[in-house]
Amino acid sequence: MSDWHKLAAEELAVDETAQFKTEERLAAENKAADQVAEGLGFTITRKEAEKADAINFLRIAAEAREDTAINVFRATETAPNRARFATAHSLGLTDSEIEALDTIAAKVHQLAVLKGFYDYPTEAGTRIALIHSELSEGLEALRTHAVDDKLPAYPGLHVELCDALIRILDLLHYLGASAGEITARKHAYNIMRPYKHGGKAF
Repeated sequence: MSDWHKLAAEELAVDETAQFKTEERLAAENKAADQVAEGLGFTITRKEAEKADAINFLRIAAEAREDTAINVFRATETAPNRARFATAHSLGLTDSEIEALDTIAAKVHQLAVLKGFYDYPTEAGTRIALIHSELSEGLEALRTHAVDDKLPAYPGLHVELCDALIRILDLLHYLGASAGEITARKHAYNIMRPYKHGGKAF
């Protein structure tokens, strides 16, 4: 079983004491995804969904206000969307990718400490404001088509976004959070969400 399936099962399981084990939930998810990819209709009862937690059908059923059964095409109404929905199952993060993100976070924080940016206490809100500042600089670079003044081989927008990322990873590490684990869990949750997360405009 892939790492993201483990995370998704842990995050989305309706009942950890249910008779169905993670492997059985995974089998139900894969069966549904295969049928979606083939463009075939697939209906599952609410009782089955509660036990298998297959592709978060309970959420879809609640939105559709159907009491006894739901159709997967409620979440993926067109063939391209159905293909996207199935492909999403291959995009989970691996253990090595999670570890790599935590390693980067640790190193950027260590550098910030060495450069004196933690010589005195600074509240998290101030550091969040600095993240905002990097994004604002990125927006200005986009507006003016500027290249970066320190790394002129790259567009200013790209560098400022990376500056914001560095500050975010630094802050997460400082707060004692695992950037890799939390990103993987949220990413796994997003994999299970319907197209455009249920109808959001953007």
